[in-house]
Amino acid sequence: MPGSDLSGTDLSAADLSGAGLTRTDLSRATMTQADLSGADLSDAELRDARLAGAELTGADLTGADLSGADLTGARVDSEQLKGTRTDSRTRLPAGVAAPVSTP
Repeated sequence: MPGSDLSGTDLSAADLSGAGLTRTDLSRATMTQADLSGADLSDAELRDARLAGAELTGADLTGADLSGADLTGARVDSEQLKGTRTDSRTRLPAGVAAPVSTP
């Protein structure tokens, strides 16, 4: 599935653990409560995606665009978000810090 266009798709509660989703367009996709543990989401487009309550433990988010994404209640840590793109609309889980942008 790498490089696929899954924008706007409803993947709520889907088991995508370990999936290869690098460079996949998941913008505006709904992935609430989805299991994305260990998934490769590097360079994925996740703009305005709904990831509330998703399991992202061990997922590779390097280079992912999380602008406007909702990760409320998702299981992800600040280390995983290093190297991602976020903006003022991105909603992160409590206790998780937004990545620091570098010039």
